[in-house]
Amino acid sequence: MQRILLFISLTLLFALPLKAQKDSIQRVINKEVWIPFIKAFNEGDTEAFLAVHSKDVSRVVENAIWDYKEYAKYTREGNAAMKERKHAQKLELRFTRRVAKGDRAYDVGYYKGTATDADGTSRSYYGKFTVLLRKEKGQWKILMDQDSPEDASEATFQKASPME
Repeated sequence: MQRILLFISLTLLFALPLKAQKDSIQRVINKEVWIPFIKAFNEGDTEAFLAVHSKDVSRVVENAIWDYKEYAKYTREGNAAMKERKHAQKLELRFTRRVAKGDRAYDVGYYKGTATDADGTSRSYYGKFTVLLRKEKGQWKILMDQDSPEDASEATFQKASPME
């Protein structure tokens, strides 16, 4: 019985710091990537948005894979069109899976976007995202980004965990 209690105690003793370490990595990723990502997306700030992406980024869209140059081009065009039409957008993220080890991390979740037209009409849309992150020169960056409407709805968005 004492051996079992000792085993449980040691397991908890070593497991808690690992969980705390993983949680702290995710908090750093939130601070360095997700908070500025959301802010830049919502403001249509192309340069700030691109700054959280690796220059080696792969953006998977429908039947194509964009490199950094293509991603930057389409992001600039989209943000310019949004500003020209005086549209506003709001992005929210929730997570279903977050794995981090060393200089790599993997985040999966759902997003909710709300687009508001110049006349005040708004509509929401949902998607599922999958992102691979890499720490570069001490800073977390998005290395691969993919999203799709797969299983995405208000219900799946609400079931996922908010960013902590």
